[in-house]
Amino acid sequence: MALAFVVPAAASQVAAGTRISNTAVVAFTQQGRSTSASASATFLVDQLLDVTVTWQDSSPVLAPAGAVDRSLLFKVTNTGNGADVYSLNLLALPAAGEDFAVTGCRLYLDSDSNGIWTDADAPYVPGSNDPSLAAGASTQVLALCNIPANAVDRHFANVQLTATPTTF
Repeated sequence: MALAFVVPAAASQVAAGTRISNTAVVAFTQQGRSTSASASATFLVDQLLDVTVTWQDSSPVLAPAGAVDRSLLFKVTNTGNGADVYSLNLLALPAAGEDFAVTGCRLYLDSDSNGIWTDADAPYVPGSNDPSLAAGASTQVLALCNIPANAVDRHFANVQLTATPTTF
């Protein structure tokens, strides 16, 4: 008995909305009698909603106690298979142990793509200028935070950026 399938070559990621057709063929001989049959199916690829946020600074950002507008750089990448818009959320984690919490955090879209906060960078306004990214595209986001006056050397603050797809 022989069994054969005809399938297209697999892609690493197929774009959302792509129509895929597939045909399965079976052929066999049993007791001297040859038989074959085939069936075809077509479907549309669903959109995969996926995003990756990575901190881009090579090491912790050093800042003296009382410093204002110290920046952290993040990269938001659409790892899904279709264009999407992302809602951003910045969370300054509360102090834990001997560490401290930053205050007054704000997000900016790195409009000039230089990785450094400048006047050219647009303040992020949720629901107004959410980043729109094609599949595989990325953008840089800056978080500006203030260091409390009572922060102690060699202690840390933790800040997290999350991105949520708005397509449902």
